[in-house]
Amino acid sequence: MLGFGSVLILTAIVAAIGIGGINRYSNIASNALHMSWADAYFIEARMNSRNYVLMRNDKDYQRTVLMVDSAKMQLDLLISSAVSDQILKNAVSFKEEVDKYLTVFEDAKRIVDEEVVLLDRMKVLANEFHQIHTTTRQQYCFMNAQVNVLRTKVFYDLSLLSVAKSSIQELKELSSSNNLIQITDQYGKAIDELSVIEPAMIEKQANLQKYGFDIESKLNSESVNLNNIALQTKASASGGVIFTSLVALIIGLVISLTITFYFNSSFKRTTKLAQNYASGDLTDLV
Repeated sequence: MLGFGSVLILTAIVAAIGIGGINRYSNIASNALHMSWADAYFIEARMNSRNYVLMRNDKDYQRTVLMVDSAKMQLDLLISSAVSDQILKNAVSFKEEVDKYLTVFEDAKRIVDEEVVLLDRMKVLANEFHQIHTTTRQQYCFMNAQVNVLRTKVFYDLSLLSVAKSSIQELKELSSSNNLIQITDQYGKAIDELSVIEPAMIEKQANLQKYGFDIESKLNSESVNLNNIALQTKASASGGVIFTSLVALIIGLVISLTITFYFNSSFKRTTKLAQNYASGDLTDLV
């Protein structure tokens, strides 16, 4: 009973270690999966936010908000199932930073919306200008202003707005009709407004890119870290099961050999006694 009981106890220990290891691995792997998805969703959010700032497409804006919300949802799941205080603390911190990223993006969107309205107004003024009979020089001045406004958007060179403003100023000096003077004044004021909006837009884009890169780096680093912990947990659990199984096997063999030796010794002694009794030797009975 002692021998077989010991084997059963060792078997139960092996099973307990195996089940515990599987549960620990499953939990940390689940944490790693939530972090990986949060990282993937945030990368998608960054791509769409960049596309929105460049292309002004409402679908990119909606997609950005959706991806940020999806990343936060994965972080919420991680917070509710964190296997350690450090993982919980990191997840809470990451969620706060992702929230802040959305705030920075909304600020950039506000500047983008202002710029879109301003550029649309400048297009209307351009259409009105082209409907008026003008000289070649006047057309050149206005076209030069338009080109430098566009070049400002492409090259992020604010000095080009000064060139555009100079062209409009020259056009104003060449203008004689009230209608043309009015268009020129309004276009010049629009350039002045753009001179204020563009630096803010460039700053918001830089902040959005830098902050997004920092968050993405942290999420990716934590994702790799949790995956490594999951693999270490798996290896540790496997090692524990293998070690205890070997110990159980060795102890089981020792017990089996001991029991076998005991029965063999008893059997030989009984056989010897039977042979002695059969030959009339009753010495062992005395």
